[in-house]
Amino acid sequence: MVKLLALLLLLTCAAAQTPSAPQAQSPAPTADDNAHKAKTLIDRMIQALGGQAWLNLQTVSQEGRTYSFYHDQPTGAGALYWRFWKWPDKDRIELTKQRDWIILHTGDKGYEITFRGVTPEVQKNLDDYLRRRDNSLEYVVRKWLNQPGTALFYEGHSLAARKQALSAGATLRTSSATKKLNCTTITRRCRVSPRP
Repeated sequence: MVKLLALLLLLTCAAAQTPSAPQAQSPAPTADDNAHKAKTLIDRMIQALGGQAWLNLQTVSQEGRTYSFYHDQPTGAGALYWRFWKWPDKDRIELTKQRDWIILHTGDKGYEITFRGVTPEVQKNLDDYLRRRDNSLEYVVRKWLNQPGTALFYEGHSLAARKQALSAGATLRTSSATKKLNCTTITRRCRVSPRP
């Protein structure tokens, strides 16, 4: 009886070691599938932002308070600001209660207007502004997606602002941008990374 039990155990172990019939593997996703997923995600984002009305937006007027930050926390009481933006490259920000400090961007030029007069914007500040503008959500969606040579990439699930997000990227010859979209509300969470 013990020999029969040992033989049965040995046969069971041997049967477990034999490879099973190969299972049909699903084909690896192609670049076209990946680009299609990214395009679908971007289209959903555009619809959540207002669809064609958002794409055709030409002017924006905003007012609020602006703050400086230290260790991800706002510091000070902040300053009042008014912002006027016109597609594609006009931006005017008026600061202080008297609106007497104005930062003006037209095309690739920047100016600072104060009670002392008009002066060109400091080059470092202008370069930072132009980089942010050229990688903004509006520029990526309105300009990059329509240019030949733009590649779209679906990057799957990731984290943005400590929330689960879907990530889609776009690459255009000189830059790349990845937009992270909240999985539940499809609101925008952005990270841009200019290429060297």
